[in-house]
Amino acid sequence: ACIFGKTWLHHVEMQLKATPKENLEAIEDSVRFLKNNKFVVFYDLEHFFDGFKHDKEYALECLRVAAKANADCLVLCDTNGGCLPDEVRNIVTEVKNFMKKNKIKTELGIHMHNDSGFATANTIEAVKLGVAQLHLTANGFGERAGNADLCQVVPILMLKMGVKLPKIKLDKLTDLSRVVYILANTKPNPSQPYVGKNAFSHKGGIH
Repeated sequence: ACIFGKTWLHHVEMQLKATPKENLEAIEDSVRFLKNNKFVVFYDLEHFFDGFKHDKEYALECLRVAAKANADCLVLCDTNGGCLPDEVRNIVTEVKNFMKKNKIKTELGIHMHNDSGFATANTIEAVKLGVAQLHLTANGFGERAGNADLCQVVPILMLKMGVKLPKIKLDKLTDLSRVVYILANTKPNPSQPYVGKNAFSHKGGIH
């Protein structure tokens, strides 16, 4: 079960009309309910990065409460897609230090939107810091400007960073991309990195 909850105090108060304490109780109750019913639980901390910049202590407390309720993965979300890579690096580092200090060993995940064009770069920054679970979509499809593109992140990990992903058949990635475009009734992007028909071709630019 993958569920999400409010992390940004602005949303807690304005959208949920709840107190900070009530929101924390809702997080804990929801995760515990699912765990008690034998679910593996991925808890998405919605607007985590915005919430962290607004009130770091509260955002981290949301994370701590979900971990206390035995969530299997804590997913940090850049729901607005507004973060720069250095912000992601700094905030994820602080999160990991907080988890180490509080002896939280729950797996971390990352969920990046692409409104500023940094979803792939931000995801890679998180990987460098040891984030294990990546939320990706084929061709970057998603709401608004989309999400981190699986068709970019996977080859970066395997070809540029030497990450071993034995279950991934990299030579099928372009086929996957094209099938998803067909299913979505959307024209492929010829300039898409790695899988676009123009990628790595000679006839471009000054030629």
